[in-house]
Amino acid sequence: MAKSDQVIGRVAEKRVLDTVLASRDPELVAVYGRRRVGKTFLIREHLKSQIVLEVAGIHDQSTAVQLANFLMSLRKAFPFVPLVQCRTWLEAFELLRHCLDQPTRIKGKRVIFIDEFPWLATRKSGFLAAFDNFWNSYASRQRDLAVIVCGSAAAWMIRHIVDSRGGLHNRLTRRIRLEPFRLDEVEQYLKYRRIRWDQRQIVMAYMALGGIPHYLNLIQPGQSAAQCVDAECFRSAGMLHDEYRNLYAALFESCDTHEAIVKVLATSWSGLTRDQVLARARLSSGGGVTKAIEELQLSGFVTETFSLDKKAKGSLLRLTDEFSVFTGTGCTPRLRRNRGCDNPQAVAMTPGADMLLKLSVSNMCRRFAEPLGSRMWKRMLHRGGTWRKREPTTRGLRLICCWIEPITASISAKSNSRTSLS
Repeated sequence: MAKSDQVIGRVAEKRVLDTVLASRDPELVAVYGRRRVGKTFLIREHLKSQIVLEVAGIHDQSTAVQLANFLMSLRKAFPFVPLVQCRTWLEAFELLRHCLDQPTRIKGKRVIFIDEFPWLATRKSGFLAAFDNFWNSYASRQRDLAVIVCGSAAAWMIRHIVDSRGGLHNRLTRRIRLEPFRLDEVEQYLKYRRIRWDQRQIVMAYMALGGIPHYLNLIQPGQSAAQCVDAECFRSAGMLHDEYRNLYAALFESCDTHEAIVKVLATSWSGLTRDQVLARARLSSGGGVTKAIEELQLSGFVTETFSLDKKAKGSLLRLTDEFSVFTGTGCTPRLRRNRGCDNPQAVAMTPGADMLLKLSVSNMCRRFAEPLGSRMWKRMLHRGGTWRKREPTTRGLRLICCWIEPITASISAKSNSRTSLS
C-alpha cells in the first residue's frame, strides 16, 4: 500500500485513498476543492506507486489540443502505444482500454488519475459522454482498477460528477472534498520546512494566506509573516501579486459577476442578504447571479448563514475565503501602492484596515470556535447563524488577535477620534 511522509495532515483523506487501494471492487473517486489546496500533490504522493496513467487537462484549449495532450500522456505511460491520431474522445478511450488490457508490473490496484477534469470537458467536445461510456462499459468491470478524477472547479465537479443526472448517476464510489489546512496543520507544515514560527506569526499568515499549501510554500526560512506577505502580495515580482485576478478567471467561465459579488461581500464582516448584494454590486436579479452565488458557495469562497437577529429576514452571504478577504478589501490595493504591510501604524491608517480586521477575525473565530472557547462563537457555529450587530470583540477576538495589538490600538484610537469629532 502506498505511503508517503511528504503529505502533511490530510489524515481522513489518506484513509479514504488507502481504502480505495484495498478495495476489491472497481472505484470511481472524485477529488475536488479550492485551487492551490493540494489535490494533485496528495494523489501523486500518496498513490505514486500505483498510478499507471496520469493525464491533466489544459486550461482554455481546444479539443484537438486536449486530445494531443492525452495521447502524449498515454504514450509516456505505455511506450508500446501505436503512433495513431485520435479524432474523437471515443477513439482515445478505446485506445486506453487496449493499453489497460496489456500485462502490467503493478501489483494490486491500478490507478488512473485524470487531473483538471473540467478543463478536458470543453463544450461540444464529447469528452464527458466518452468518459461515461468508458466507465460504464469497461472500467466498472475491472476489479483491480481505480479511476480518480480531480478538479479545482468544485462547482462543475459537483454538478457533473457528484450530482450527475446522466451516465455517471450513482456511479461515484467515493468523494474527497479537500479543505485548506487547519492551524495545527499549518504549524506541522512549517515545521516540516524548518520554519519555526510562534502562534502569533502562524495566525497572522493564516489571516492573509489561509491554509492554502501553495501559498504557504512561498514562505522562506528567516522571514516573518509580515515580510512574507509583503514580498509575495505587495511587490510587483511577488508570486501572489496577480493571484486574486487569476484565481476566479481560472475557475469560472464568466468571472466578472463572481468578482463583483466578492468585492461587495468584502465590505461587510457580518454578511449581506442576496438583495443587498444585488443592490450594492448593481447587478440585476436573474439566473446568472443565482448561478454565480451558488458556484462561489460550492467552491468554498462564500458561506450562507442564517441571522440570529429576530428582526433580520432571510439568509446572509459571507465571504469566508481568507485570501479573498485579504485581497478583496479596499485595504490591500492601497497597501500595494504604498509597498508594504510591515508597519502596523501604516496598516492601521490605511482606509479599509478596520473592515479587513473585522472580516478576518470573524472568519477565524467561526472556523476555530471550539479551541477558542468563546461561548458566543460556539453557539453561532453550532446553529449556523451570525449576529449582525455584535462586532467580534469577545474573548475569541482577544485570544486570536494578540499579534495585531498595535493595529487594533491605532484603529480604536482613530474610531474614538471620529466619534469625538462628531
